[in-house]
Amino acid sequence: MMRGIVAAGVFVAAGAAFGALPVMPKDTPGPDAARVAEIAAHLPERPGWTEAYLPANPGRARGYLKMAIPDCSDELYLRFKRDGNRSEFQNAHGKRIDMFRHFAAMAEKEGGEYLAKTEELLRIICAERSWVMPAHDGSLGNFKGTALTIDLGSSHLAYNMAEVLCRLGDRLSPEARALAMAEMERRIFSLYRATNRDSKGPKDLHGNWWFYVRSNWNAVCHANVVRAALALIEDRQDRAAFVEAAERGMRYFLESFLEDGYCTEGGGYWNYGFGHFLYLARTVKGATGGFVDLTRLPRAKEALEYGFGYRLSRHKCPVFADGGAGAPSFDFLKIGVELWPEMKPLVKGDLQPRTCFPAAQVYIMRGKRMAFGVKGGNNAELHNHNDIGSWTLTLDGVEMAGDPGGEVYTARTFSSRRYESDVLNSYGHPVPLVDGLKQGTGAKFAATVQMSAFNDTCDTIQYDLKGAYPAATNGLRSLVRCVSFDRAVECVTIRDTFAFDAPGSFESPIVTYAKVEKGADGRSFTLTVGKARMKVAFEVEGGEWDLMEKTIENPGRPSPLRLAVRFRAPVKDGTVVWRFSPAD
Repeated sequence: MMRGIVAAGVFVAAGAAFGALPVMPKDTPGPDAARVAEIAAHLPERPGWTEAYLPANPGRARGYLKMAIPDCSDELYLRFKRDGNRSEFQNAHGKRIDMFRHFAAMAEKEGGEYLAKTEELLRIICAERSWVMPAHDGSLGNFKGTALTIDLGSSHLAYNMAEVLCRLGDRLSPEARALAMAEMERRIFSLYRATNRDSKGPKDLHGNWWFYVRSNWNAVCHANVVRAALALIEDRQDRAAFVEAAERGMRYFLESFLEDGYCTEGGGYWNYGFGHFLYLARTVKGATGGFVDLTRLPRAKEALEYGFGYRLSRHKCPVFADGGAGAPSFDFLKIGVELWPEMKPLVKGDLQPRTCFPAAQVYIMRGKRMAFGVKGGNNAELHNHNDIGSWTLTLDGVEMAGDPGGEVYTARTFSSRRYESDVLNSYGHPVPLVDGLKQGTGAKFAATVQMSAFNDTCDTIQYDLKGAYPAATNGLRSLVRCVSFDRAVECVTIRDTFAFDAPGSFESPIVTYAKVEKGADGRSFTLTVGKARMKVAFEVEGGEWDLMEKTIENPGRPSPLRLAVRFRAPVKDGTVVWRFSPAD
């Protein structure tokens, strides 16, 4: 049932682009010389490594000694351009970086063969034609060396290179160290300086469009580059300029969160983007003796609170958007409470009966055994799915039905063909199919919350979903989804009520990865995942119907089953009610 972001290494976790393009400001502020001088006065005279080194797994390191270094050939790099496959190169390159880190960590302790392997990999990495991932090098400028840019992959590699250079110090040969420093300057530091210097608008970013963008790319790239700069760059004024640039950039990153802190990219991208923000905040706060404190920026605290609230259970969250099933990491939450001590009780605190994100129209309801998350919103969110009205339901911490999550990223995922995927368009989500039409794409396709009522025993939210769909052939007069969570009897009810001006077709589905056992009454079935068993019953008013089954193909991942109540003939109005409760 795990459907988080598919990635070989941390650096590829965010993908090449977005379901909806992130918002970039028309005008961007340039460097503030006075602020740079203030920051420089609070930085140490010399650079250095100030962060804990991730311990290597000795067993994995020994195993790597017996393995060949993964092939990252030109042919493999060019495969994305040829057929859209991004996974093969990313998997190989991710393994290469993991080897490098493990060899270096063991070299620090033991030297010998591990040190030799570290230097071998360092030279191989420095000789790579591109540090940028193929999916982020559309023009092949990095591959050809004609238009260098910084991306998620190259910034992550630079951070790891800085860590290795600092930790091993003069144990590395002067030649290897000089080679690595020259490549860091050419591929990372000089590009960051130029972008910062010339950033008067989107056209002056030297291809580093992420510098002020409102998405996870902003935080990830800034964090990796600036932390590397603080570790390696000798000139204190230069280091201060990197910190000042990131301080400006983070204001825009934090604007990617809604005013209530909601991350439309999903829980996995909160981990990736906000996790890097936390790394950066901790590093620059430490490096400047608390003078630069990014936690004071607007929406930073709200974004941290999302990490605590966006959970169905301790280790599960809704799988909305491309962010998949990546529940907010407790490692990041712990860093958060280091920076905001007043939030420490939330780390070990029990989850409350509900969490509301009204700006996102997302509500999470929790009972003794069941938990339910539902969303409204619009279809122009970052890493968007066309999923207005979607939901996720768990029993005893096990996901039983609801949103299918995402797909393995390919060139199609972030192209004009994105919504050909039934996992990303509304057909594969547990939302209605109206007169044969799926939900529309764009900000104008949106829900309205008509009513919400919360108390200790029952929570109810009612959405107007009519605005999520293009104009139906027969005139969709109304489409209302009312969801309720009755804690007293542990039951979730989803009621879809619709009306057309003239008879039209209508389907109301659920989506599940569970094993399905149909009941003898023809109006119920049981979902089973491991030891968790859930009863599903449904009622239909307005006409004769069939229960349709279809497997939603999702290459590279498990394929969910779509079970839909479909009216046999066009109807003018009707209601479909789904009820979910524990089967034992």
